[in-house]
Amino acid sequence: MIELSAILVLGIFSQWFAWKAKIPSIVPLILTGLIAGPIWELISPDNQKFIDGDQLFQGGYLFDFISLSVGLILFEGGLTLKIGEVRNLGRVIRNLIIIGGMVSILGAGAAAVMLTGFSWKLGILFGAIIMVTGPTVIGPILRNVRAKSNVAAILKWEGILIDPIGAITAILIFEYIVVLADGESYLNIFLAFGLKVLTGVIVGYGFAQFISVLIKRNLIPDYLKNVVILSIVILAYTIADVFQSESGLLAVTLMGIILANKKIRYIEEILSFKADVVTILVSILFIILSSRIDLVDIQSLGWGGLGVLLIIILVVRPIGVFVSAGRQLSLNEKLFVSWIGPRGIVAAGVASVFSLRLEGLDMEFFDAEVVRKILPLTFSVILGTVIIEGFSARWVAKVLGVHHPKAYGIIFLGANEATRKLAKLIQGLGVSVILSDINKKSLEEATKMGLPVYYPNILSEFGLDEFDFGKFGQLWAITPNTEVNLHACKVLEEEFGDNKTFRIRSRLESRVSEEELPETLLFNGMVDFYSLVDLVRKNEEIREIKIDSKDHFKMLLEDKEYSRVPLFLLNEEKKVWPVSSSLKRVEKGDRLFYLVR
Repeated sequence: MIELSAILVLGIFSQWFAWKAKIPSIVPLILTGLIAGPIWELISPDNQKFIDGDQLFQGGYLFDFISLSVGLILFEGGLTLKIGEVRNLGRVIRNLIIIGGMVSILGAGAAAVMLTGFSWKLGILFGAIIMVTGPTVIGPILRNVRAKSNVAAILKWEGILIDPIGAITAILIFEYIVVLADGESYLNIFLAFGLKVLTGVIVGYGFAQFISVLIKRNLIPDYLKNVVILSIVILAYTIADVFQSESGLLAVTLMGIILANKKIRYIEEILSFKADVVTILVSILFIILSSRIDLVDIQSLGWGGLGVLLIIILVVRPIGVFVSAGRQLSLNEKLFVSWIGPRGIVAAGVASVFSLRLEGLDMEFFDAEVVRKILPLTFSVILGTVIIEGFSARWVAKVLGVHHPKAYGIIFLGANEATRKLAKLIQGLGVSVILSDINKKSLEEATKMGLPVYYPNILSEFGLDEFDFGKFGQLWAITPNTEVNLHACKVLEEEFGDNKTFRIRSRLESRVSEEELPETLLFNGMVDFYSLVDLVRKNEEIREIKIDSKDHFKMLLEDKEYSRVPLFLLNEEKKVWPVSSSLKRVEKGDRLFYLVR
């Protein structure tokens, strides 16, 4: 009971710590698992692990739990892969996935063969396992670095797309090895291999169509949609795996990809729910898996494990990037993309499933000592790439000149009538803007006006991981829901810093004295959401006046006769700041934009 509770509590605490420290969650999760597992065994009087996955899940249950968890993770990854995006991607990203992926498989595989005693079959399998990067590790690094838009886009989309593609590649290679291990003739090998692939494709396609019909015909109530779909995914995985072992992983990955490319409502809601489920599974999975590693297995890697890690970072990744990028990136941009290639949860989960499965095969075909090296070697690559690249990324970006020193663009939370008018004006002044809203009709209106929009919800974990913060340094939360505005400011204050997140005043705050109001209320706290919308409708245009001095600015705000509602200042450097109590810098030549009551 204590161990089960500890896994969940320590996992969620590790996720919270990662958010607080602004580091990928993989780092504290793996370290927590190692401390609770092999390190605890070393220091405890009875030489027992505090958390031991093999003791918690007897027999084949551990393998089943890991396999099913990885299946759900891959399904969620498949939901992010849209064929249209692959088709329209730049050549660099496409090459990174195809050519760079092949370089990773062959290069990492060769390093494992030469330095750790892997056979070529296991080496190629290891290369396929660690070819994936993943948005869960790329996202936090990019948010911390604020890389240039083109570089950030390449790394972000590579991470999103290579997750399911890399997983499918690893699964297919593994299936080939499994049927080869049975000593069948080559004809039987290809038939068995083809049968596993066919089973995965048929089950994945069939259940994807089934889910599509259920949603389109409204056969599931809204409050049950997410849990019913989760159950169907588990059912599809189980059926495929019963007919042909390991085909379940392929089936659920294809299910996600097929659903992502159908015009189905609720896909974003499904993705958001699955992201929450995956967060819990990742927390549990990493602690269990890293706790299973024995210090003997880590020591068995020796200097060869470090050599494999360095070859992957310093040789394999750069070759893949330079071959893929051609002339479309500058030298410094290529060097930065080469440096950022951290491995994530899919690599860990797939490696765990495959290592457990291989341990059950005929050991005359595989050396048992070598098979046990797959998991610790994969975890060392994950931990090493995340720590080395993650903590040095900001410094490397500055040295290479591929980062945004400061960003002043504005994220508008809310795409209502008022924010659309404000955003359109500010966009025309040369400042980057983007609107985020859960109301699709409002976003459609914004798109018609030529304004950039962001969907899904930027406040969700998935939304934050996928958003490119490179151009943006402020949040203006202007929705009728005060709780949402407050939450948005709190979440993005971690991203932007103090006095960079602003919100509209609530109606209740109209009864509060000026001294008690927060400093970061938009428009000097003079209007709430509904008053602002009314003012925007009454004023055909937003007016402006040039500031002569600080006293002049103060006089304009205090002019009761004209009754101005100040909106924002534009300085001579084309930077916009909202008028609020936190506004400290006002200079001659600034332009004040305002509405008249």
